[in-house]
Amino acid sequence: EKNKTTELQWKVEAEDNLSHYIIQRSRDGARYEDIGKERATAGAGMLQYYFTDKTPYNGINYYRLSMHDLDGAKKFSSIVPINIINKASYKVLVNPFSDMLQVSIENATGQMISATITDMSGKVIMQKNNIATVNSIVQFELPGLSAGMYCLKLYDGETVQVFKVMKK
Repeated sequence: EKNKTTELQWKVEAEDNLSHYIIQRSRDGARYEDIGKERATAGAGMLQYYFTDKTPYNGINYYRLSMHDLDGAKKFSSIVPINIINKASYKVLVNPFSDMLQVSIENATGQMISATITDMSGKVIMQKNNIATVNSIVQFELPGLSAGMYCLKLYDGETVQVFKVMKK
């Protein structure tokens, strides 16, 4: 796993009579979908191939190769499971803020996110639920809020991230 993608590589030694490889992915290890194709080079010696899955599923992805011969026969490689964890990440853009608190959300899987702003005693000042942005900036308009320290809590269904924010 690298940068929310999956980089696959495989090595082969003998490609006699091999036409191409079909790269396949599955969520459950039983039903596979084709996600790419690589032509066999039919070279001698050790050969190495690379393929990047730019849209892996969140969670376990099962990968395999379907190897196709020139005569139409095919066989499958072993199955390789790869666990992808695409958690949402957040960045408070201006802190301390004046009347508008802005949060940059990187949310590759479009998970539902809830946000809560509380004072330091835990009293809820504002709450936004079901923020389902892929990558965006969420704004909280807080013009009547008194100057001071507050907590911003962001929850993606699995983890909570808390930021201390200051109102000028």
